[in-house]
Amino acid sequence: MSRLKECISISLFLSLMIPLIIVGHVNANYPGNLSLEFDGVDDYIGCSELNAQQFTIEFWVQPKYRIEAGSNSVYQHERGFLISIGTTILGYFNYTSGDLHLDLYIDTVYSGYPKYVSYAGSKHVWEPLWYHIAIVHDGSTLTCYVNATVDLVANIRQVIPYNDVYYLEYYSTAGRIGTAINDTSLAFGGLIDEVRYWNISRSPTEITQAFNRILNATEISSPNLVGYWRLDDGLGATSCNDYSLRNADAQLGGSPSTPLWRDIGAPIIPEFPSFLILPLFMLATLLAVIVYRRKHSM
Repeated sequence: MSRLKECISISLFLSLMIPLIIVGHVNANYPGNLSLEFDGVDDYIGCSELNAQQFTIEFWVQPKYRIEAGSNSVYQHERGFLISIGTTILGYFNYTSGDLHLDLYIDTVYSGYPKYVSYAGSKHVWEPLWYHIAIVHDGSTLTCYVNATVDLVANIRQVIPYNDVYYLEYYSTAGRIGTAINDTSLAFGGLIDEVRYWNISRSPTEITQAFNRILNATEISSPNLVGYWRLDDGLGATSCNDYSLRNADAQLGGSPSTPLWRDIGAPIIPEFPSFLILPLFMLATLLAVIVYRRKHSM
């Protein structure tokens, strides 16, 4: 009986390790993992009806050129907008300073204090490499993550007079990826991939566990996921499929503002196919028997 238990233990161990080894060595540029390239002039994607008092925005981005102080001379303008929703939620690279900036438009319940608040993340030299950006607002604090590491934490209530209650002001719920909502000249140049919009504030653990993989079936079926554009639709597609329950496909900007499909995607791994579980378990069992027999034949 002890030998049987040992063999079963080896089998279970291998059946767990083999998928991890395979997934851990998946080339991120597997077929079908695409992205969109924005020309930095006027390209954008249009999204509709995005608004929430708490939210999490996640996406992967790769700048066309290095971004640092003085990059405006390379990009030929001051800012490259990554995401904007109406006038309130703005994330952009400041090409002049080299910073990633986050802007909100806030108002107050009692004192009527409309105000833009702007925050700059930590100083970076943004190489033309892939970066995962997550922007989280929990109702009082704005947090920005870069590659699942906290880069900026801002207490927005500190700018509210008389300890008033603030809220995000949405004069428009239309969203854009790649430019500002009302100014296509402030365009981002580079690649964008795997865009997610949640109407809740995601925890650090949730961001860390999911930032470098495709969302699983449970996450996709969450009513709190209100926009999930993988940007894998490919050549000829004029819209980006929304995998969330809302099914609100994003539209590529019309000519000449249409970003181009590229066959290089962000370094994310696909969801592990369930149909491989049984064959891998059988393979693991066979390997366990071989290991067991060799061990006890010595």
